[in-house]
Amino acid sequence: MIKKFVLLFFITINLFAQWKGFETTPTHYQYNGYPNYFLIRDYDNDGKVDIIGGTNTIYRDSSGMLVPQTSIFYNVLQGNSNGTFQPEQIFPHTVNTNFVFSNGLMYDIADINNDGKMDVISSGGNGLAIFMGIDPVGAIADTFFFTDTCNNIQVLRCVDINNDGYQDIILTFNEAQSQFSSALRIYYNNHDNTFTRVSHPDVGGGVGWIQFTDFDNDGRIDILKGSGHWYKQETNGVFTKKTYLIGFNSNIGDFNNDGIPDLVSQIRFTDTVKVQFGTGVGDFSSSLISTKTNLNLGEIQPQVGDFNNDGKLDIFVATTFTPLKGIISDTLWYLLGNGNGTFQNPIPVKLGIDTLTSFQVADINNDNYQDIIATRFTEVYTKNQIAIVLNKGNTITTIKRELINIPENYTLQQNYPNPFNPTTEIQFQIPTNEKVILKVYNILGKEITTLLNQEMQAGAYQIPFNASSLTSGIYYYRLTAGKFSETKKMIMIK
Repeated sequence: MIKKFVLLFFITINLFAQWKGFETTPTHYQYNGYPNYFLIRDYDNDGKVDIIGGTNTIYRDSSGMLVPQTSIFYNVLQGNSNGTFQPEQIFPHTVNTNFVFSNGLMYDIADINNDGKMDVISSGGNGLAIFMGIDPVGAIADTFFFTDTCNNIQVLRCVDINNDGYQDIILTFNEAQSQFSSALRIYYNNHDNTFTRVSHPDVGGGVGWIQFTDFDNDGRIDILKGSGHWYKQETNGVFTKKTYLIGFNSNIGDFNNDGIPDLVSQIRFTDTVKVQFGTGVGDFSSSLISTKTNLNLGEIQPQVGDFNNDGKLDIFVATTFTPLKGIISDTLWYLLGNGNGTFQNPIPVKLGIDTLTSFQVADINNDNYQDIIATRFTEVYTKNQIAIVLNKGNTITTIKRELINIPENYTLQQNYPNPFNPTTEIQFQIPTNEKVILKVYNILGKEITTLLNQEMQAGAYQIPFNASSLTSGIYYYRLTAGKFSETKKMIMIK
């Protein structure tokens, strides 16, 4: 929906939004997948958000007998687009006979060959399996397997790391089998279902998530690892290890609205949340934002989003399950941002589960507000659960006054948030009535979509962009109005 803003001497239209918070009664679903790792994707290309988990460790039949494994099993809760999901379905994907099953499954879903269909990339003890072209019922068109020694994989992600328009595969694995050591490996996409491997063994750190953004504004995507380090991509594709404040698990966002990526870290086994503000050249300054008691933060990655849609990034952190201290991890805490790098006091959200292992935020009911998806772990996989907490959105009050001030210049603003996942907003203003064209392009200059192509009155506008069907990477948006034309860069990270 296009939002028009009128610049005024006295404001013409004021919209006052009162955020209603999150639902107090979570919805639970049976979930037999690996609880520490799940994806929020449109698995079957039906335009509705799904929840995908998986396991390749142990599979038993209805009598409890072990079954010889020939398949990787994906557990899918198919979305209904209204915040509810269908009962869990299990899709077996048969693998190459040379595939070695390993303890724990890492996987991602992306369009590897740019055919418009989602593919599944899965790890094994001796290589990677790629299931090509998932259809709406979970079937696949073809399977590729390539051998490589990469056991003890910690994280597997797909992103266009070299800006060539194709998704590459990035993984970290426990080369020394130590929780404080990991190696980085990148498989560059050759555009023909083959990959070229480049290894970066001196990564250090430990188990943790990886995220992607351009920390130093050089146009190349850098890698953040949740172990106190980030990795700068040099001009030759080599990654150089950099250090930031230790926080074990971290995430990315622009918390002070200066257009530069910042970091948020929760210090495990403490009540401390810290933000480090980016300088645009790869350095960070730090600020303590919460020492509220009884947060009992753990090893779960913080989540970032604009939960109340006020244009200011907010933060979610999680209480960790600590049996020795008698702490039950059924609580998340959100800190609403003030837009200047400071935050309001933490507010709890109860999940109705007693052993939280991971969570994400995403808009699962298409109302443009981010909801909560969390997993519960037990030693018996058949008792694992997904908990859904919906965002209740805003109540809007409108007040009208007088005296319109038409913009004097053409202006295209930087999209916000940036980086984003999967939605962002683009603001612009035009001083005269014009035909306005707003288009989005990939890194190669290929047109992705047209957001606007129509006659518009003079004024300021805000255009939403939903990139849920796109892969992670750098994109560009171009505004053309009369003789005015301007292009800006944005980064989408899943």
